[in-house]
Amino acid sequence: MSKKFIIFVFFIIVITIAIATIIYVYSHLPTTPHDLPPTPYPPQPTSYHLPPTPSLIPPQTFTGVETNQEIPTDIEAIGEQKTNLRKQIPLTLSFATIEFDYKNDLFLVTLLSPTEESKTQFNSWREQNYPALTEDKFTFQ
Repeated sequence: MSKKFIIFVFFIIVITIAIATIIYVYSHLPTTPHDLPPTPYPPQPTSYHLPPTPSLIPPQTFTGVETNQEIPTDIEAIGEQKTNLRKQIPLTLSFATIEFDYKNDLFLVTLLSPTEESKTQFNSWREQNYPALTEDKFTFQ
């Protein structure tokens, strides 16, 4: 007999013993994992304790907020211009590309080369098209 044949037979015997052991162990497992003790109380309540009916709260005539508040025009302009510019994002210009960072609430400006000239052109463009948006609303990359 060759050595390979003996190793093959030995391997088959080991696999057969392993499969038989697994089958024997799983066939002798208990069907219920644990014997639970009976509960000392009934499973459903025998009576219900409802809270008392709440009394109606009279409606308030004054909430503390003025009904005719006016938003300053400069703040309205900032909101409108910011919304208009955000609607155009991503915006590609001849001197820069503009994106919006929602996490930091800033416009991201990527200037093209040469950067100093591009920044001057960007500031001029911003002052003409979006004068209410100050430079602190933009971050340059």
